[in-house]
Amino acid sequence: MTGPENSPPESGKAAFLTGNAPLLLIHLDALLHNYRLLQKADPLAGSLSSPSAGRDWPAIMPVIKSDAYGHGLEAAGTALLRAGAEAFGVGTVEEAVKLRLALRAASPEKGRKAKILVLLGSAEDEETALALRHNLTVLLHRPDQPSLLAGQVKKALSSPPLRRGSPKNAAALGVAVKLNTDMNRLGLRPDALLPVLNEILKRRELRPELLCTHFSSADQAEAEESTREQAGIFLDLLARARALRPELGGSMCNSAALLNINSLCPSAPPPFLTHRPGIALYGSNPFRGSSLEKLGAGLKPVMQFLAPVLELRDIAAGSGVSYGSSFKAEKDMRIAILRAGYADAVPRIFSNPGQGAGEVILAGSRTRILGRVCMQMLAVEVPRAPDGASLPVAPGDWACLLGSSSRSSGGVWQEAPPGQALSAEDLALRAGTISYELFCNLGRNKKNFFHG
Repeated sequence: MTGPENSPPESGKAAFLTGNAPLLLIHLDALLHNYRLLQKADPLAGSLSSPSAGRDWPAIMPVIKSDAYGHGLEAAGTALLRAGAEAFGVGTVEEAVKLRLALRAASPEKGRKAKILVLLGSAEDEETALALRHNLTVLLHRPDQPSLLAGQVKKALSSPPLRRGSPKNAAALGVAVKLNTDMNRLGLRPDALLPVLNEILKRRELRPELLCTHFSSADQAEAEESTREQAGIFLDLLARARALRPELGGSMCNSAALLNINSLCPSAPPPFLTHRPGIALYGSNPFRGSSLEKLGAGLKPVMQFLAPVLELRDIAAGSGVSYGSSFKAEKDMRIAILRAGYADAVPRIFSNPGQGAGEVILAGSRTRILGRVCMQMLAVEVPRAPDGASLPVAPGDWACLLGSSSRSSGGVWQEAPPGQALSAEDLALRAGTISYELFCNLGRNKKNFFHG
């Protein structure tokens, strides 16, 4: 079957398939589809959903930290900006500066105004100076940080380069206060929140913008009640904090919490919440395999991983394949050698028989990995037709290791039958990990981006 639903014209995706290195294709059209789907998950979608509707932070803040979970920070950010995103969450100040420059290059006015939250905060003088220069909002998560950050701001503002190059509002650093409600990672204890907020409000160098928390188990259906309790603690403290700072926004929902927000907030959530979807943006359903799986219905995969066929070999029954001859051919068979291995983030556990056994899509059919995954190569069985003959495969064909379609060297896209796609969740389960890690590791490969 040819012509997968999301395949672009040959001038798009096919133009990237050259050379003998594995390749990531990033479907920006799918990213934007997921962004719009997550916007609709907000119960207040369409009302009070953006800064232009009388609030400082918009209802949806795409999280594109760690190179957009391996999908490409700048490409993802600029695509989302053009689709209407007005705020972004990143991990580090370095990422935030890179994103700011990319956003301004894509759209000078929108790129300048977009909010950027640095989820790991600012630790050094230089980082705080960069946050001021690029109008970033940094996370504050310890009681000693108001004093530290205020001192760094004073020092930065005394620097002539910063005075010359900063936006007008750079006299104060935007901060988001992190509250620990159960995660026990970063964040203030609930009883420390109001004293720390008062301390921030005394310091003209700091501008409190958001109160944030992060749920530990929002993606676990069996933990729904405890997540609801966390949400209640947070919303109560947010209301008390807003009595001190009425402009303060709130942010508590990751992808799973946003998709399940009607359960977490049985009464309508307040209109000043900013949601932080991450993994669902990239097509991974946080409720996959649970009773809440339907809440993530409609998400589309964004990443596709392809590897070229280097060589074909006909081997006799009993022949070994790859290091240690750990695979012995049960019968005469044709095998294909693919240019991808563990140096390209193919999990080596895919060498193992049983649950960890890896598969690829070749000639439009799923087929198994044979023997040990090597550093830059692996072997697969050439799939067979119903009559037992090997399907036509040639050097220069492309096998799919993540996604749903392979491609022949003649330029024909070969879609796997329904239910045979290799999803990130499937691969992560086989590898004993999660889709987050899989995406971040695969993201080290060369990427190409396109709109379908």
